[in-house]
Amino acid sequence: MDFHEIKPQLKEETNSALDIWKGLLIDFHGDNLSYIYSKGSAVKNWDSIIDYVPVLSDLDIHYGIKDKTKLFDSKNPRKASLEVTLEYENRFNQDNPNKIHIPRIQVMCTNSLQDSVPFVHPLSTSVEMLFGKFPNHPEIHDDQIREIDMNNLKELDNYLAVLPDGYFDKVGLDYWSSLRQLNWRVSPSPVRILTQLLSDPMIIWTWNRTKIKDELEKQNLTDIAHVYEEYYLNGWKLFKSNITSTKYFQKCLLTGSNLIEMCYNWYCHRIKNNSK
Repeated sequence: MDFHEIKPQLKEETNSALDIWKGLLIDFHGDNLSYIYSKGSAVKNWDSIIDYVPVLSDLDIHYGIKDKTKLFDSKNPRKASLEVTLEYENRFNQDNPNKIHIPRIQVMCTNSLQDSVPFVHPLSTSVEMLFGKFPNHPEIHDDQIREIDMNNLKELDNYLAVLPDGYFDKVGLDYWSSLRQLNWRVSPSPVRILTQLLSDPMIIWTWNRTKIKDELEKQNLTDIAHVYEEYYLNGWKLFKSNITSTKYFQKCLLTGSNLIEMCYNWYCHRIKNNSK
């Protein structure tokens, strides 16, 4: 399964998934829906094999609503949510009978995000609008982005501290649960380092993984660049095993956690140098 041979079909399948979710969100929220856009690896350029990895990459879909009190206002919101995801899978399988993969989706309501975490809207030029207009939002300064990123690097220590015990009893499908918890920390951590080193942190968040790896090497962070690339290459091998290989589950967990540790160590070194 050569990446460059299957790349066109993978792109068709991600586009199909986005189109299906556009329809699902419009049907679900109706007139309360304000906008939908997609961001992240699925809509960036795929310059090399690490830029989109089935299993590890997901389709980031953000949407906004006019009245957040009506986010889930059906009589049985849990059942309604599950019905939507089932409809996605059914429509996708019907539209893509010879699929290579069914894209993993991360659908987030920006109204909820803004209330719960320090949330930075992406640049309008880095997203694919699916519905409505890109939202107006307050300007965020470079130093604010750097501060958010440094705080997130600091928090990696808490996650690393529980990993040995967390991995100790894993088997079978348990590996997938561990990998999902790891994956969303791996992807942004090297980016958070680069935002401290370069002049335009917002632009760095628009880069694909190939460019991130190349810039890490330019910044003499070759060890981080190597492990970053290795993590996604192991992800491809896991995908080729039909997501069943214990060997490559463990390799993903090890390379991913090693990368996080390296990024946290960089943070500690940075703090130490800044305090002198």
